[in-house]
Amino acid sequence: MNDEVEAALVARRYAAGVHASATKGLTGHTMGAAGIVEAALCALALEDGLLSGSAPTTAADPAFGAVFAGQFKAQPARRRIRVAASHSFGFGGSNAVLVFGRDEAA
Repeated sequence: MNDEVEAALVARRYAAGVHASATKGLTGHTMGAAGIVEAALCALALEDGLLSGSAPTTAADPAFGAVFAGQFKAQPARRRIRVAASHSFGFGGSNAVLVFGRDEAA
């Protein structure tokens, strides 16, 4: 049930227009380095507007619910963003979130 609970938390916190993706399919399971890999991807998204997709996944699991399915993005996108959040969910309910933002003057 970990995945379903995590999807429900993301769906409850973020609006439907938010680009939500998972990068483990692209990077593999990096174990202890997962947080820094996600942080780097957030920084790159802020810098150049590339929002990662969720390869090789093509659609959200129906068990995740309709709200999350609307947020989940299988394909990458490009647009200017001001804020990026990296969620690191772990076994046993551990959860860490890093929020990165850009200075509007930049």
